[in-house]
Amino acid sequence: MPLAQILALGASFRPITIPPVSAAPVSLEGGPRKHEELRRVIGIWDAAALVVGLIIGSGIFRAPASVAQELPTPALMLAAWVIGGLLSLAGGLAAAELGVRYPHSGGQYVFLREAFGPSASFAFGWSNVIISKPSVLAGIATVFATYIYPLIGAPASSQKFLAMGAVALFTFVNCLGVSSGTKTQNIFTTAKVIGLLALGIFALSSGKGTMAHLAMSSAGVAMKHSLPIAIGLGLVTILYTYDGWIDVTYCGGEVVRPERTFPRAILLGTLACMGLYLLANVAYMYLLTPAEMAAHENIASIAMMKAFGNTGSVVVSLLVVISTLGILNGSILTGVRVPYAMARDGLLPGALGRVHPKTHSPVNALIVQGFFTCLIVLFASGFDQIASLFVSTTWFFYAICLLGLLVLQRREKQTGVPSGTGEGTYRMPFSPWPAVFFVLVVLFAISCDLFLGGPQVLIGLGVIAAIAAGHWLTRGLRPRG
Repeated sequence: MPLAQILALGASFRPITIPPVSAAPVSLEGGPRKHEELRRVIGIWDAAALVVGLIIGSGIFRAPASVAQELPTPALMLAAWVIGGLLSLAGGLAAAELGVRYPHSGGQYVFLREAFGPSASFAFGWSNVIISKPSVLAGIATVFATYIYPLIGAPASSQKFLAMGAVALFTFVNCLGVSSGTKTQNIFTTAKVIGLLALGIFALSSGKGTMAHLAMSSAGVAMKHSLPIAIGLGLVTILYTYDGWIDVTYCGGEVVRPERTFPRAILLGTLACMGLYLLANVAYMYLLTPAEMAAHENIASIAMMKAFGNTGSVVVSLLVVISTLGILNGSILTGVRVPYAMARDGLLPGALGRVHPKTHSPVNALIVQGFFTCLIVLFASGFDQIASLFVSTTWFFYAICLLGLLVLQRREKQTGVPSGTGEGTYRMPFSPWPAVFFVLVVLFAISCDLFLGGPQVLIGLGVIAAIAAGHWLTRGLRPRG
């Protein structure tokens, strides 16, 4: 199956034929849904390509600059990117175990409900609508604007308007119908992977840099924070860039032999992304000093300008624009799946679960998603603040989700009853240590950002706490089993 077709399969969203996560009453014990009839057609290589396509987006063209601001040497920067990749791999493997236990469409929504009850999944759904998905879309749109405004000769002050314009355009495209969205997605898919690989190879073969940059030490360079704190803060933008590894579990009802496919696909896909990210970072470091990396938000453009002049800068800027538009369209397309399903469950306003009678698209959910995205673009100070808001909510829920795996395993041990509707007693190799590693490191990174990064972290966590508390106090909103 061609890569573009594979990724289009994963990104496609057909609200008329895809059943909601739990349109009928569902037992909190996680019983299988009788109406779930999605065909199991996604194999290992299909799922691995899906992981790669979901992870690689806009961050690699912007995040290295933020990492360089916290970690002043190439060795520390690369170490942080490796830690981010290993963290994503550990999280992916732990999520794979949950995906095998609950091989249904819905992913995190299902996992959180089964481990902690409906208040957790309710808070996840609402934060997904208000903060998590809009913030990742806002980050992508911001990177797009950073690279497009010099190309078209617009002033730097126009970046927020360009970002919001891109969000509005692709929201409108997807409101026209699923066919419109997936056809647009097919144009971008393969280009971004090949383009990122070419960026690294061409930069390293240009002869315009030096490997001596990679050996630079921190002697005489003052770090803003202690090393552990600096790594934690650097991980915030790195985790934004690595995001996407868990999304393949949303297709749990469509994966062939989940107990084999999930772990292998996540392993292959995440390792491929880690390799591409390290290649891109080495290319930046070959051409630029750490100080130069920290000084330029459009780091890929600056690096290629040094290697190939204005032509190189224009080419890589076009690559970034294509990549960001592709992932923006795909993320808008898939971003409404959770709120749509939860609305059909009665956990979100019913209007979000309706489809347009002519276009068969969830127009209401798309418009709400676009509205909150534009709000974040408008009021956030820049990419770093958006990434912080995203990680403090989305990756916080990842940590809680994998903490749920530990809860399920302990519940199994105490009761002797397998947790799950699939292979209930299935354990990943080394389980539960990948989940433990993931939870500890992610909560440490969020804590560093909480105390040093600004109030946006408190905003995200405060919204989550308020939603969960509100649902717990109004128990009549809970779905009845």
